[in-house]
Amino acid sequence: MKLALEGNHRDFEEAVVTKLTNDTSAVLVWAPPDEEIIVWLRRKNLSDWLTEEVEATQLAREGLDRLLADINLVPQVIDQQHSVALFETDSVFKASLLLAPGLRAKVEPLLGWPVCAVAPCRDFVMLFRDGDTDLIPKLAGIVAHEYEGDPNHSLTTEVLRVWDDGKLEALGSFAEIKS
Repeated sequence: MKLALEGNHRDFEEAVVTKLTNDTSAVLVWAPPDEEIIVWLRRKNLSDWLTEEVEATQLAREGLDRLLADINLVPQVIDQQHSVALFETDSVFKASLLLAPGLRAKVEPLLGWPVCAVAPCRDFVMLFRDGDTDLIPKLAGIVAHEYEGDPNHSLTTEVLRVWDDGKLEALGSFAEIKS
């Protein structure tokens, strides 16, 4: 099990969902190791498995931590002054790693804590230093390109501040981007 970061423009039907920001939610999911499919879990699935939502969510967070442990954080510099970092993985849960409990330990030595992020689609996340507000306008083109380029997996045009325990705070959003 894992938590999947999903855009709130989706119809979650009966899935186990926790709203995080105006644009994003965490959905409890199951996926095989090859991640070829992602199944949104329903409360009925949990009762069939004789597990509670709290326990399932904890297991899902642990699943994200196991994924995070095997991933490199790749530092980059934008305009010779802004440190950013990208996750080096092909996992479909790349954006979901923002919800991993171990994220702080992985990111803090490089960027400090809390950090900010953009996650326009599920396979693109850029992390940057909290307070690096002059970087944000420079990210608009990247966010638009990634959000519009993958409409089936688009997440959000929000700029997110990432806190402990998978808490996300939307600091604002780029101008309306139509996909």
